Amino acid sequence: MVEEKDRELAKYKGIANQGETEQKSDIEHNTQELNKDCDDVLLFFSFDIVNSTLYKTINDYQWVYTIDKILKLVKDKIKAKIPRAEVWRVFGDEIMFSYDS
Repeated sequence: MVEEKDRELAKYKGIANQGETEQKSDIEHNTQELNKDCDDVLLFFSFDIVNSTLYKTINDYQWVYTIDKILKLVKDKIKAKIPRAEVWRVFGDEIMFSYDS
């Protein structure tokens, strides 16, 4: 009985793995098709300060300067590591970058 269940389970695993392989193949094919039409890729990434709302309520007036310093530090570190990254926009406590490949 156990052997029969093991064979059945192996059969389903084989079907599942076959499906994964076909999906990966489809994804690779679609990615190649997209890359034929695209010369460049524009990547966006961002940094958001966690719990900034709590900090703002605790520190009524000085929070603007503190968050500004943190965002400038993030910008400087990103520019040092990824020189072609550009600040796309700053919105409150979030700084967003773009990177053109």
